[in-house]
Amino acid sequence: MVTNLLRQAWENFAKYRGLVPYDFSNSTGWFVPRDLIAGNKVSYIDNAGKSRWKLLVGRSEKRQVYWHFAVTAYASLADPAHFVLRPQVVFTTDGKTPLDSKARAATLRRSFCKNWWNDRWFGLLSAFVSFLADGRDEIALPLGGDKFAKISGRLLTFDSPYSIVGDSIVIVDDDTPESETEADELDDGEDFVPFDDLDEVAP
Repeated sequence: MVTNLLRQAWENFAKYRGLVPYDFSNSTGWFVPRDLIAGNKVSYIDNAGKSRWKLLVGRSEKRQVYWHFAVTAYASLADPAHFVLRPQVVFTTDGKTPLDSKARAATLRRSFCKNWWNDRWFGLLSAFVSFLADGRDEIALPLGGDKFAKISGRLLTFDSPYSIVGDSIVIVDDDTPESETEADELDDGEDFVPFDDLDEVAP
């Protein structure tokens, strides 16, 4: 019952912040429509304390669609209580209305995002949470009356003794057609690793 109430609170908050719902196969995500945010980009502070920015809405001229960052949220009462955020991407032709064809959307999602590595999703999620927090340390989720659920304005992080070899590396191939990751060129660019420097990247 509590997680259901938190889900409703999240959806009301997302709607209040101007996000648009989208029904995925087994969940409802909320995406950032075009021009909701000035320049469609959000600044955030990374784990190193450095200011970065990410576009949460972009344009693919190759496919004649806009891509929109979206999130599905699940409340969990495990210790500590938290929200699980699942990143998604929604496509539109006008910047606001999702494509009618679910099949085309799924095909676009697979091809367009196939080279988005973990650090890109993490950056997008961080920018999304920063937008919801509106520059504050916490997100105040209205529960009714004068009651709020206070959620951290930053993602929960941890250090893992294992990593994925090649993660965060963008492989450049001059023989390939137009890049499937146009979004890589639309943010701060600090995640990009030149092909000549690949040997210097530690696993």
